[in-house]
Amino acid sequence: MIKITDTFSKNTATASSMFHVPRSMNKGTTLIEIIIYMGIFGIILIVLSNFFISTIEIKRESEAVSYTAQDVRFLLQRLTYDIKNATSITTPATLGAQGSVLIAVVNGVTNTYTLTGTNLTLNGIQLNGYNTNISNLSFQRLGNNGGKHSIKIALTVTGKVRKASGLEVAIVQTAVALR
Repeated sequence: MIKITDTFSKNTATASSMFHVPRSMNKGTTLIEIIIYMGIFGIILIVLSNFFISTIEIKRESEAVSYTAQDVRFLLQRLTYDIKNATSITTPATLGAQGSVLIAVVNGVTNTYTLTGTNLTLNGIQLNGYNTNISNLSFQRLGNNGGKHSIKIALTVTGKVRKASGLEVAIVQTAVALR
């Protein structure tokens, strides 16, 4: 062991104890530790960001499908109710006639269904939601002479909320029999 003598303070120490720093005095962090912490934090931040982005995309897709499905369900229920309970349907008037207007008399009230811009309206009141557009609306009278008639309904419901694969589109065709 080598002995070193400090000429100013008259302290004697060994070489191994002279360069040893007590743990209580080593309070800082090294540059390497900071870089490692920043790297770990960056990785965690990227993973969380990707999670939130994918959650938002899934929410948008769900909303797009939901808006379209709700409108299809509501519009078909409303049209079916009025057609089944109609005392008469004046437009389309004859068998095989087809048009974009349906006029049905229900409980003495004349209900006129028509396409106004991209909205299905009943007596001027919008039936579809604000997040959907309606297109390709047509009503056709079907049936036999002397028999009960049916109304064939065709329409396209397009959602306004864009999802990753594009807009949600529902093409609907159904027939409802008169009572």
